[in-house]
Amino acid sequence: MEKGKRTHSEYLKAKKLRQRKRKILRASVYMIYYGFWTIIIALVLYFSYSFISSKFGNQARLKANTKDIVMYNDESFTDNDTTVSHSSTVSNSKSNNGNDSSSNQPRKQEIVNDGTLVVCIDAGHGGKDRGCNRRKRSEKNDTLKLALEIQKYLNSQGIKVVMTRSKDNYLTLQERVDICSSKKCDYFISLHRNCGNGNGYETWLASDACDEAKELANNIHTGMVDVGVSKDRNVKTGSQKNPNEDYFVLRNTTTPACLLELGFLNNSTDNKYFDSNTKAYAKAISDAIISTYNKYHSKNTKK
Repeated sequence: MEKGKRTHSEYLKAKKLRQRKRKILRASVYMIYYGFWTIIIALVLYFSYSFISSKFGNQARLKANTKDIVMYNDESFTDNDTTVSHSSTVSNSKSNNGNDSSSNQPRKQEIVNDGTLVVCIDAGHGGKDRGCNRRKRSEKNDTLKLALEIQKYLNSQGIKVVMTRSKDNYLTLQERVDICSSKKCDYFISLHRNCGNGNGYETWLASDACDEAKELANNIHTGMVDVGVSKDRNVKTGSQKNPNEDYFVLRNTTTPACLLELGFLNNSTDNKYFDSNTKAYAKAISDAIISTYNKYHSKNTKK
């Protein structure tokens, strides 16, 4: 046999080797191809599930706890994307017969007419109390942001401002009320944001609010709506939980007071309104405060 020529058995062995290599290569190609599409499909399913859970899961849980809005609790906190209960922020305003503790009794609204306007701005929540929160956004940060803008604008108008908090710190509801009282503030404005199945802006009053408090709330509400809101939810009395139960800070302040719910934090449209109109909201609130005070007090009062 000549050198370089293969025998029939060697030829068959080489052929089988080539066929085995082709099978291995073909299997590798199939594995890579189907593996790629399996990963793509898995990612699509994962993100779809995450989106649906985020959008509808929280709403379903919220709906199970409340028909419309989930409010906030001064003593209960959460680190997830759900909101907390608001039961401790209200005090019974109409079921009392004068025999309950003084904390549940309405305080007489005292107006210090000394010619100097002093406004208490209460940025709701703070510190360990995040309030309503969704993903990386917390109510406590939004309320402080607006409170600081209001302070800046009022100061530019020569108005003295008392802040219940100027940073991310925790205060009880009673401490907020006490700050307003000790500084002899003329008005108390509490800033909050809603969460739940809804959208829009609303203003809250105590059920037995004085005429000046009603004027203050209506002027602020009109100013906010004029700036722009997704929905006008009106001026209301009592609380979301019960029309006969007032929010603690409204029930226990000694001056005209109102509580502002600045849109729903879990509603993207309301968040866009809040973010784009923060300074305009601050100006509208401040102008309403000044005009209300001027109406009820001497025209020669000092700012």
